[in-house]
Amino acid sequence: MISKRELNRITIAKRILSAARELVLEQESSDFSMPQLAKTANVALVTPYKHFESKAGVLNALLKEIMASNAPERSDETDASENAIDRILDFTAGEVSRLVENEALTRPLISGLVRLNGGTSFNVGAHWVAPWQAEVDVAFKAGMLHGFVRPELIGRSIHTAFFGHALKWVTGEINSGQFAADARYTIVLLLLGVASDLGKPILRHRFSEAEKLLSAALADHSDRNIGAAELPLASGG
Repeated sequence: MISKRELNRITIAKRILSAARELVLEQESSDFSMPQLAKTANVALVTPYKHFESKAGVLNALLKEIMASNAPERSDETDASENAIDRILDFTAGEVSRLVENEALTRPLISGLVRLNGGTSFNVGAHWVAPWQAEVDVAFKAGMLHGFVRPELIGRSIHTAFFGHALKWVTGEINSGQFAADARYTIVLLLLGVASDLGKPILRHRFSEAEKLLSAALADHSDRNIGAAELPLASGG
């Protein structure tokens, strides 16, 4: 049973994150000050620091909350309808979709976090690393990847690649359609390099699909930002 003190802590933390969300949407940026956040949340000036340590902590917690919303539960095993490789690609597709669907929040949050990290992007959205490691571990246990693979390192590599594309999307260098295609292509290529004999046929097929999607995205010279429903995300048959 949760204690009254812990329940109060959770309630206040949620209030602070709700206030941060309100300020980002209102200002269309994450440039609010911590005193401004405390005032909006109707808490003492030191309270956001007590709960999140810093403004970066607030922004990262809000980004994590947004990305967790409507995310499907993931087991540590594959089911009969999905192989371990497609689990990784479908997880990646879901992350792209949630970023795009919530771009009014995710763009300013990521931009702000990069600024607060002095231009270093890896620690931004670091909550992605563990779920990707878990997905890679499933593929490893299913025999889709070489026995020498360390899932934790592949998970970090996927995060680095994914976030690089996400940052290009945030800054407007690429549109959401190319973001989806770039992320899929890069991750398939990365996995293909460590695939086992069992995993190679699936990844070669997925690579061919990803190459076609990326070529189509690059051929689209429109500046329009594709909606989440139009993103080339689904795994091929």
